[in-house]
Amino acid sequence: CVKSVLTSADIPFNEGVKRPFTITAPYGSLLNPKPPAPVRARMEPAYRVFNAVMKALSQAAPEKVIAGGFDTTTVFALSHLSDTGYRVYVEIFGGGYGASVEQDGCDAIDSPLSNCSNTPVEALDMEYDYFRVVDYGLLADSAGPGRQRGGLGFTRAYEITAEDVTFAVYADRFRIAPSGLFGGDDGTLARCQVHRGTETLPINSKAGMSLQKGDVLTVYTGGGGGYGDPTERSRDAIDRDVTDGLLTPEAAARDYPAIAAE
Repeated sequence: CVKSVLTSADIPFNEGVKRPFTITAPYGSLLNPKPPAPVRARMEPAYRVFNAVMKALSQAAPEKVIAGGFDTTTVFALSHLSDTGYRVYVEIFGGGYGASVEQDGCDAIDSPLSNCSNTPVEALDMEYDYFRVVDYGLLADSAGPGRQRGGLGFTRAYEITAEDVTFAVYADRFRIAPSGLFGGDDGTLARCQVHRGTETLPINSKAGMSLQKGDVLTVYTGGGGGYGDPTERSRDAIDRDVTDGLLTPEAAARDYPAIAAE
């Protein structure tokens, strides 16, 4: 991200680009841990480094950085042992990008350090018989307000259709939301829960549990932070988001009160 922000796009990334930089990561720190420290979720601190670098560079090149985004590798897995064998479904979810000086953040897109695509629901229906997707869509009101708003997160719900299904997840952004820049508001938190009968069971960001037939497992990914003062957002942009169902009228009145009152 340093190269992208501080140099021209036509300069290729090579060894010479790295020579001016010195990285200090003391042995035993979070970024350079000692064995037997667990490192399976190593991308989570990597994303926080990305956020810290972007925030630092915002002081030198405010027009080239983005606000904090969902920026987490949400690894989501459902496994099932049946008479015919063991099957595992794994997907890596994205969320909302941070906004920039001229653009709203991208909605429900893979995180910056990942390279995974969206899996169509129809493909999941054909491939797996121990769950089905019952809801999938953008999460209204999840974007951080700003002159340019953050990207929206999304929600996806799975109904478990067999016994002996195990769920595992490691993610982030369940406690600290993506930060806005230059007066933009923070984005929104992620969360995960299981609906079982009349109960709703909250799930931690790093967790595993056994699921029962009939459970509905829902994941909500977070939205990105806004860029710039929300009072400077255009009325047309607010109206467009309301019309498209990305922003409810109630949230528009709350997040953009001066403009909504016009």
